[in-house]
Amino acid sequence: ISLTIIGCGKNVFQASTKTNPAETATKHMERGNPQKAIDALLKAIGSTYEDTYLAAGSTNSLEIKASFENAFNASLADIDINKLTTWVSILASAHAQLYGIDPLDLGLALAEDKSTETEEDNSSSKNDITRLFPYLPEASDDNIKNLGIALAILDSIGNSNFKTADNFKKGLFLMANASLLVKKIDIDEDGKISLDEASNLTLTDAQNLFIILASAASTIAAGAGSNLESGAQGASSKITSLITTIDKTEGTDRAEKLKNYLVAKSS
Repeated sequence: ISLTIIGCGKNVFQASTKTNPAETATKHMERGNPQKAIDALLKAIGSTYEDTYLAAGSTNSLEIKASFENAFNASLADIDINKLTTWVSILASAHAQLYGIDPLDLGLALAEDKSTETEEDNSSSKNDITRLFPYLPEASDDNIKNLGIALAILDSIGNSNFKTADNFKKGLFLMANASLLVKKIDIDEDGKISLDEASNLTLTDAQNLFIILASAASTIAAGAGSNLESGAQGASSKITSLITTIDKTEGTDRAEKLKNYLVAKSS
């Protein structure tokens, strides 16, 4: 999975060498310069998409996805769809990297330890939602919003145009979103959720987290093809196991189950 989740083809270099903007952007990302990658891609995609991107930070989050979808469709008038989907997929990765979210790190963290686990093992810290904390930036509102922007950029391609690695990438972004929402209540930033911290989790928060986790598992599973199969299936099974384990935790509703799970895992 080391190269596939940056671009949107089987191999990021195979996909990117066909167009200079993709190759240039990929090299900038490898060197830790996501802003230069973004600049190169936006220049190639054109002003409609660039204007949408530049306005996204101040746009209502409910409008961001629709704005990017409209910009993508408008750009199709001038750019071949295969080129455009490649550029936009890499742009999503570059934007996430700009805000401290590296799809490669997330993929490796979720896909590690692909051995068969028992039910008891599945309730261990291997599947704890907090396991991604070290791979994520500060759980600020700005970082959470910008992860949402990366998702909106990727979604603007349209599911019907997704390549295998785009599903995997989207699943990783969704898992990062869920983890950031939990990390946000870790007030003392010790990587553990205390009873007091868990009390800040509402029923709505918990329900949203379950929806995000379920979507992450199914989306990653959809990307379990070709040379992604092992890593994607491993990541998907871990997220599914996490959902099952939380649902089995004592509690009258999902908010209480999630609180009890997080506190128990931190004891």
